[in-house]
Amino acid sequence: MLPIVLAHGIARFDALRDAIDSIDHEPAADDRLHYFRRVKSTLLAQPGWATFAIHHGRVAFAESVANRSAQLRKQIEEILERTGASKVHIIAHSMGGLDARHMMFDDCHNRKQPIHRRVASLTTIGTPHLGTSFADWGIKNADSVLRMLAVLRITELDGFKDLTTDACPLCQ
Repeated sequence: MLPIVLAHGIARFDALRDAIDSIDHEPAADDRLHYFRRVKSTLLAQPGWATFAIHHGRVAFAESVANRSAQLRKQIEEILERTGASKVHIIAHSMGGLDARHMMFDDCHNRKQPIHRRVASLTTIGTPHLGTSFADWGIKNADSVLRMLAVLRITELDGFKDLTTDACPLCQ
């Protein structure tokens, strides 16, 4: 069975929880508070799924697609090496889909081992492949939110720019 990687979107709320307080992290088997709330545990509880290796991706909160895709690539390479699998399946939500697409297609021409050959499937859920007007609005009106995030020491926010309709027509 090929491993499954769950690639999260921008501004994952579990990172905010970690930044706000120092509550004990849930045990690895308890994913109630994870970005992909109970997806991994629900899948693994189904008959026949216990043999799957399901991994939560963990990329930067709101960095650029280029940075986040490099982080995702590194994690996938580590998963492939650790499991001995030839390929992975990626299930990506929101910006995680842009990260995965960028990872697979943008740098594949510059490498001897392009990562797209190591991805069996990519499923995107709610990915703004053409950008989102919400990001357009947010970039213009985000002063108070940016100040709040700065208090939480979250200052790398280029990912929001990558979600605008101007940045995504071709989803570089």
